Amino acid sequence: MIRLILAKAQARGVLRQDPRRLGIVLGAMFLLCAPASAGDIGTAHVDLDSVTVGDRISVTLEFVSPPFYRVGPLTQPYSSDTLFQLDTLVITAVDDSTRTAKFHLALFATGRLSAVPEAIMLLGPEGDSTYVLFPPESVTVFSVLPDSSDSLRIAGYKGLQLPPDRIPLWAWIVGALLLVGGVYGYWWMKQPRPDVIESVLPTSPPWDIARAELATLMDKRYHEKGCARLFGVELSEIARRYLEGRYGFEAMEQTTREIKRELRNTPVSDALHRDIIQVMQGCDLAKYAKFHWPPPEMLSAHKTVSQFVDETEPAIEPEEEAA
Repeated sequence: MIRLILAKAQARGVLRQDPRRLGIVLGAMFLLCAPASAGDIGTAHVDLDSVTVGDRISVTLEFVSPPFYRVGPLTQPYSSDTLFQLDTLVITAVDDSTRTAKFHLALFATGRLSAVPEAIMLLGPEGDSTYVLFPPESVTVFSVLPDSSDSLRIAGYKGLQLPPDRIPLWAWIVGALLLVGGVYGYWWMKQPRPDVIESVLPTSPPWDIARAELATLMDKRYHEKGCARLFGVELSEIARRYLEGRYGFEAMEQTTREIKRELRNTPVSDALHRDIIQVMQGCDLAKYAKFHWPPPEMLSAHKTVSQFVDETEPAIEPEEEAA
């Protein structure tokens, strides 16, 4: 920077016109550069003298910094593929104007290499800056590979096997069979299938099935064990299966609100309609809302479903009784 200022002054003829101006310029430059030049040489220490490639190295820097200057970036001696800084520079001690800083790095080349930065920039409070230089501190970096060349000897390895120029006959045959099999399988899946006629076997009427299931439910004594949820699940399924078999709508796949709407289209009386819906709503609370169903109410719901089955069972015609 000093050379640049002198060169500009000489180019403009300032120094030739008045020699006294030369003294003024040099004095001003000395006063401006004196605070920064006091700390332009620092010291560096490395914790290890020899390392292996990639090992962690601790570097300690000591330098003098002008007042109110802060630490800027480091100038490393190598590129990032040879020297990699593992962490940022941290100030560990401050004694008057002397600062001690520390950071860690790793070297990725072998030989005798410098492990300290070439310089550190100090940034002034008014936008100016200066540098502190560090003498090189070298370490020996060894390779992770063994020194003996015998271990690197390549023996017993086969070269790259190139594929044959011609495809063998058996490969053509296997490929053709797979192609034919795939085409036939696709054709077979697209063929229309005859409707399977299920044999209709005589079964018990839904009211008999419901009575048997209600008796089995009572034998489980859920009301005595406090198993309200299990009782609600099974009682709801019994009622839904009966409604589905008796009136022909899919009660097992419907909600209680949908069943309530379907029952309006059946000859069920309003009282029976209201009672069976109340029971199913109680079952829903026990199943989904963890409703504590008292045992007397559980027995009352069981009785309501039994009465619904009895009162909705079709009446037997006199001719059928005579037959």
